Amino acid sequence: MDAFWRWWSGRYREVLAEAVDEQRVGEVIEPLVTRLRKVHPNLVCDLRLAASPPGTKARIALVIEAGGEVPEGLVKQLLAAAPVSDDRWDYGSMNIPVTDPRELALSAGERTIDLARMLVGMQVDPDEMVVHLAVYHPELAELSAEQQDFVARTALNAVAGHNPPGRYRTKLRLTRRPPEDAVDLAELRMRLADLEP
Repeated sequence: MDAFWRWWSGRYREVLAEAVDEQRVGEVIEPLVTRLRKVHPNLVCDLRLAASPPGTKARIALVIEAGGEVPEGLVKQLLAAAPVSDDRWDYGSMNIPVTDPRELALSAGERTIDLARMLVGMQVDPDEMVVHLAVYHPELAELSAEQQDFVARTALNAVAGHNPPGRYRTKLRLTRRPPEDAVDLAELRMRLADLEP
């Protein structure tokens, strides 16, 4: 456990923060996954962006949870041993509340995307148990396809986190116009919660 945080507090967390800013986390995430599994094979992690003023770098939360059976209290012990939160990094478990998604600002290339302007149309297919989400933001069209996907999926993660609506799956698509009956991200969270059994 101590070895994990010593490794984390070295150069790696700076490398990971830079990768988050540049939307290339997939290139550098494997060492984190590997090191965490050395603590216990069933530990899993994710990254969440916290609210940040436009023009500043987002704070990042490293969230850790059990992806299967682990010794009782292991996650709490691991997080208790984490470094003190600073102006860039925070640490927690996956069941902590997520910041109001409308307050998030995501860096995408040279742009800062204000999620308060994002609108989402939601259609539920009860037969297929699928929630179709049509995502619109006036600045998405000016981003690359990779950046568009990053913004949309990060926004959805801020809304739903790791608690998908019951047994439903979600399917995401981007639109160039506001969908009919579109809602903001806070309203979307409430509508998704209504699907819970």
